[in-house]
Amino acid sequence: KDPQTADRILAAYTKALEARTEAEIEAAIQSLQTGHVFDAKERQERVSQHLRALRDLLTQGEKKDLEQRLKDLAEWRKELERIQKEQKGLLDKTTPDARRADLSQAMGEALAQLEKMIAAQDAIAEDPKGGPDAAKKQDELAQQAKSLAEKLKSEMGNSEAAKAQGLEETLKGAGRATESASQAMSEASKEMGKAGQPGGESPKGEQAMPQQKEAAKKLEEAKQALQEKKRRLDEQLAKGDTKKLKEQQDRLKEETQKAAETLSKPESQAGSAGQNAQGASESMGQASSEMAEGQAGQAEKQEEQALAQLQKAIDDIKKQEEEAKEEQKKQDLYKLAEDLKKMLEIQRAIHVVTAELEKTARDGKAYGRPEQIKLAKAATDQRALAGSVTGAIEKLAEEDAEVFSWALKGAQEDMVQIAARLEQSKADAFSLRMQGEVEATLEKLIEALKEE
Repeated sequence: KDPQTADRILAAYTKALEARTEAEIEAAIQSLQTGHVFDAKERQERVSQHLRALRDLLTQGEKKDLEQRLKDLAEWRKELERIQKEQKGLLDKTTPDARRADLSQAMGEALAQLEKMIAAQDAIAEDPKGGPDAAKKQDELAQQAKSLAEKLKSEMGNSEAAKAQGLEETLKGAGRATESASQAMSEASKEMGKAGQPGGESPKGEQAMPQQKEAAKKLEEAKQALQEKKRRLDEQLAKGDTKKLKEQQDRLKEETQKAAETLSKPESQAGSAGQNAQGASESMGQASSEMAEGQAGQAEKQEEQALAQLQKAIDDIKKQEEEAKEEQKKQDLYKLAEDLKKMLEIQRAIHVVTAELEKTARDGKAYGRPEQIKLAKAATDQRALAGSVTGAIEKLAEEDAEVFSWALKGAQEDMVQIAARLEQSKADAFSLRMQGEVEATLEKLIEALKEE
């Protein structure tokens, strides 16, 4: 499933065979069993070198894999963010058409209601019977007109779509006309209710006729106002660049589909990002179909759904980026701990030489040429070690491990002082104590980094 990891393991195995690591370990055991300690020590050192080389080979490959994964995740995220940005721009273009379409639909429904009311009002006015039954119908129609009037004046008249199209006053005017019709119908209903009653002025409620005519007139006014404005609104919708928007939506769909296929591959290990991207692509396809049918409102809903699914895919990838960065940080800290181990080994070796020289001086013996060479080398090694610590200090600072960085910097300053003392032939107890403190600091840092 992971060819790169397999190649690394094979390379490490081959290297181990070439170095005869297992044979060296067995030979070291035999040397210890036969009392050849010096030979065993040399073999152990070779084994340690081989194992470190193998470890570096494996971890180096893991580091490269992790760096590549972070690069891939960043590229996938940026591609989805680009598509998301373009989709938002497309939605901004679609939204006005959607609002106009919704408003046109609402106006169409209002017109249909008005036409039914006009027909119902005519039927009531022409009813030869009149009386209480007709009055009841007239009252019900008045309530319907009142309800429509409120919708026209408030819900539709105050909508953002009406404001954007400059139709606020038209809709509110139609609402007021319908409201006047409702009031006239209520008056007519009262007059009709008197028909046929003792003392009634007309058995057919002829006194209601003026109010009925007024109601019909106002309903017709509302209808005419809405019809003309709806016709113009529909003309604007017909002129909209739907074809261009659809082409852009189709392109984004294909790009999202391609991204989804990449994210869905097993080797991508992108979790649910591929599934969410696939869902976004399908929603875009639905939006395109709605555009083709002139359903801007439905297209808008599909576009919003596509954006939500894209955001989920982006969030999935961001989460994986965070996890990969955390793993990279762990690897860096592990590598840093290994580097500090090497520094500790060097420091201990310098300490051993310093202790030998201190004992020579304590025994009252003057330094001969061999001791002077050892002292000079110890001083050089100590100063070189101090210089090599700089990289580790900077790395700790990059990892926001300020306390560790501060502690290591303190150890570095001590190393510089020790080197200066050795250069002055001061391989004394004070130098030894300082070296011991440096070693203790390195040991604590190594342990702390392991815990991290």
